[in-house]
Parts: sequence; structure tokens; C-alpha cells
Amino acid sequence: MLRIVVKIQSISDIITNSSSEVFCTITGKDMESIFEILYPLFGGQDSEFEPTISYFETENPPYIEINMPYGFDGVTTFYKAGLKAFLDQAIGENNYSINYEF
Repeated sequence: MLRIVVKIQSISDIITNSSSEVFCTITGKDMESIFEILYPLFGGQDSEFEPTISYFETENPPYIEINMPYGFDGVTTFYKAGLKAFLDQAIGENNYSINYEF
């Protein structure tokens, strides 16, 4: 009996053929400013090949989501340190919160 195992992230990957995953979500006091600051760094066009950023204007609370191409997990320590240092300097460490997904 031949058995093939395919690693997928989620059922939505099969439906959407996605090759990216959520790196982190960010909440804070001035989300529009945070998005404007981060967009030049993470404003890629294709999440399968480069980091992308999205801003969700929800009521409870608005948030930013950064997606990384699948397989970028080897450099997440670098991205985590850089993102924190950049936001600390740009808006202050008490003005945002980051929830890392992977």
C-alpha cells in the first residue's frame, strides 16, 4: 500500500491554494499610523513570495496582520527583533501589542 503525505497549513490552503501564513497581528493606539510606518517594509504584492501587510478596520479592535510566505519560519527571529525595534523607536513600546502566530 502506497501512502503519500502532504504537509498543509490548513484546509483553507487547499481551497485557496495559499502558500503564506500569518506571521503576526498588531493592535495599538493609532493603527493608521502604524500601518503607514510598516507598509514600506511589508507592503509586498504577493504573499506567496514576499511579506504582505493588511489593515482591518474592525470595531473590537482594529488590527494589522502581517503574512509571510510559507517556509519563512527560519528567519522569524530576525523579523521579530527587527519589527519590535522599529516600532519601539517609531511609536514607543507602550503604544502597540504584537501577537506572533508562528
